[in-house]
Parts: sequence; structure tokens; C-alpha cells
Amino acid sequence: MRNGTARIALALAEPGSYTVYELDTSGKRLGTIPAEVRDGKLCFTAAVYGPHGARMLYEVVRRDFILQRMRTRSSFGCMHNHDAVY
Repeated sequence: MRNGTARIALALAEPGSYTVYELDTSGKRLGTIPAEVRDGKLCFTAAVYGPHGARMLYEVVRRDFILQRMRTRSSFGCMHNHDAVY
């Protein structure tokens, strides 16, 4: 793996309603990545080197999806992990 960065711009409906997470190689969330809306797109910088070492996996999650899952967990007492990784 080589060190580098890429500026990502995603065309999404309501781009301001998303959170970007950095993931380890097992898919565990390590933290959030700063993101902004520019020209109607969700923008963030993907970088190989980060505060937790090398990273190459990111997860983009719509915040209302998180709230829906939290409600599901409180209703059923459990939650299945089926978030998409992009």
C-alpha cells in the first residue's frame, strides 16, 4: 500500500444527512472523517495514513438510517450488523 490521498465527492440525495466513518480491516468503526457539502455533493478526503495508522475502508451512513436502527434495537433488544461498506 502506498501513502496518498483522494478527494471524494458523492452525489447523494440530501448529502448533509450523512456521516463518514473510517474502518479497520475487519469493518470496525475507528472514528468519523470530516465531511462537508460542496456543490450539492458530500465531500471528504480519503487518506491512506490516518490517526489510527493505515486505512483504506470507509463507510458512508445516512443519519436517519442510524436512528431507525437504534429504534429497532430498542424494540427488539438486538441489532444485526448489515451496514454497507463502500
